[in-house]
Amino acid sequence: MSSFGTLLFMYYVPINKNDTFKHFYFIMFSGAISFFASIFLATYPWISILWIGFLAFILNYILSRLTFKGPGIFFILMINGMLSSLTNIPLLNRIYMVFYVLIGVLIAYFLILFENKLYENNSISVSIFEISYANKTNSEINEIIIKSLINSIFIFIAYYVGYNLQLKNYYWVLVASIVVLQEETIQNAFKKQIMYILAAISGCIISFIIYSYINNILVLVLIACVLMFLICYFMPKNYLIGNLFTTPIALILFRLFNPNTATDLIYSRIINILIGTCIGIIGIIVFSRFQRTIDKHKI
Repeated sequence: MSSFGTLLFMYYVPINKNDTFKHFYFIMFSGAISFFASIFLATYPWISILWIGFLAFILNYILSRLTFKGPGIFFILMINGMLSSLTNIPLLNRIYMVFYVLIGVLIAYFLILFENKLYENNSISVSIFEISYANKTNSEINEIIIKSLINSIFIFIAYYVGYNLQLKNYYWVLVASIVVLQEETIQNAFKKQIMYILAAISGCIISFIIYSYINNILVLVLIACVLMFLICYFMPKNYLIGNLFTTPIALILFRLFNPNTATDLIYSRIINILIGTCIGIIGIIVFSRFQRTIDKHKI
């Protein structure tokens, strides 16, 4: 769970310059509140599904208005989706899990402070309330609202479908849909879908080998660390290669969480990704049609 928390490190994007820490504090603040909300609402699956859709809209809108350079809603919604799916785990255990996630967030924060002091030296502002929206026209704001709304609807649909099909780790359907929904055009979305599926299948083959021959916890932890390094190294250069390692690391973390995890979880991963990316594609098509309609009215 702490490993999932450290993924918020990905929101540290120095290209945001002096707003870097303001943005990161906003993510930490949003994460702390939403993570606890997600584990309490997990008791009521239908409400938790609606909550994820609502959270997607709010975060999408705010981060778009901030012109935040980074992974968008991806990691913070992934963690919330995972916590909201823990319906069969006692509430006290869920609370412990969030504390472990927050430990991971703190580890990420200290790593960020170290990296910033070593390289960027961006100013550190502790007030998230000093964040100001970038100047945008009414039409740009309306487009952000429409895209945030459409994205949140299809994210809700992905989470709903995954839950009702009773898929293992059904929040992966949510994650796969977000990967595609973050694209701006249909062409890019289709390309991202194909690359994501190919990488997932390849990653599942690697995971099957690991599940079949490696059970030592220390070895699994070391492999997870190596995979995270490879993700961070390759993702900016080649999405297909970088994403190849996300499936094995996710499955290794679940193997560490539950040593008795069977290989059927690997097959479930592929099914979740196929369903999620298809839902994401439909969402992009719907938004593109809305955008074309709006552009015609402008003319």
